[in-house]
Amino acid sequence: MKTKLNLQYYLDSCTVQALGKRLLTIPTTNVYSSIWAQVELLCAIKDEKTFNQKRAALKNLADSGIFVVQTIPCLKLWQAFGFTEIEPRDYKIFREHILPIVIYANDYTEFCDKIKSPIIDKALKSLQEADNSSSSFGNYILRNQYAIIDFDSKWHGNHHTLLLESVNYHAERLENRFGIPQSILIKEYDNSIDAFMLVHYYYVEQKKHMHETPARNDFNDILHLLYLKRGCKLVTDDKDFQDYVNEVFPGLAIGTIDFLKGIDCL
Repeated sequence: MKTKLNLQYYLDSCTVQALGKRLLTIPTTNVYSSIWAQVELLCAIKDEKTFNQKRAALKNLADSGIFVVQTIPCLKLWQAFGFTEIEPRDYKIFREHILPIVIYANDYTEFCDKIKSPIIDKALKSLQEADNSSSSFGNYILRNQYAIIDFDSKWHGNHHTLLLESVNYHAERLENRFGIPQSILIKEYDNSIDAFMLVHYYYVEQKKHMHETPARNDFNDILHLLYLKRGCKLVTDDKDFQDYVNEVFPGLAIGTIDFLKGIDCL
């Protein structure tokens, strides 16, 4: 008999690592994570030390039985507009080959030896490029900085118009990529990724308005919001990420301490 899930908390990559062995003891019916969290942990492996840290996090997550959403970020975005594409092969290779190699390798040397296969190496490099997408995202913001009139009042008022603006922006990008008319995409939008839409929009405008340089992993953090189901809380110990989310949706993002209190595991 299948266990019925009552999902309430989404764990990002830094939370998965921060919880350590506690992942093995928390209730699995109301907690979940994503393949994007796994990819971020993998791509942070640079040497023996980071291998040990990230391998432990990935193994704990695998052993915990916590539900992991397997849909990759771009497909989550496309699905919200009513269509899907074939999953890139790199993610299939990650799921079926790279992830088991990381989890079961005894040390960093063995990990490096086992990923030398041309197919695996190519897939890993592609995933690392996706992980580095924050750089191009940050450069775009730096090139387009300007003061936004009434920024504070704009973002502390009604979000309905702002959501429509964000949906229009992403629908236009999808039209340019796939040739599907923007009007159809907007009509098909299902509101499943409203948190991503609004926090992404707020983040970009805030950086432009304040003439601030985006941090390296900011865009990767925001992508986690694609997985946040309605009624669930984001669990992250990244203070900046928490602040951006809570500026738009007060109380939506919490840290691991509040999360553990909420599930009576502190």
